[in-house]
Amino acid sequence: MVGDFLSDMPGPDTVGTTELSSIEFIQKTQQSLSNLQGLVLSGDEINSIQCYLTGQRSTDGGFGIKRHLLHNKHVLIRHIYNATVNIYRQQAGPRYLGVQDKEMQTVENDHTGETVSQAAE
Repeated sequence: MVGDFLSDMPGPDTVGTTELSSIEFIQKTQQSLSNLQGLVLSGDEINSIQCYLTGQRSTDGGFGIKRHLLHNKHVLIRHIYNATVNIYRQQAGPRYLGVQDKEMQTVENDHTGETVSQAAE
């Protein structure tokens, strides 16, 4: 799970910062994951890694990004996104990290189910 945030990150020109949302942060993270290709994980080389925020399938076949409401133990309400990481390897089966979108209702007592963005293809 990833909180809904805005954060200043170093800009591409290393002078100054750029404000990134949670969605933009995960998109930038995905871009750098190709650097892990060839790394050995559990005895097998990584082909690719996908990191994304989950949501429901849209009518055009793509996926949206869903923002949820989470009530924590301190009785605070937070907006969150469900993040998933899929690791694909040469010989062995894939590794899936995170919670499937359809399982989010069992994790939370209440959620908006609001689609806030279409996922990048």
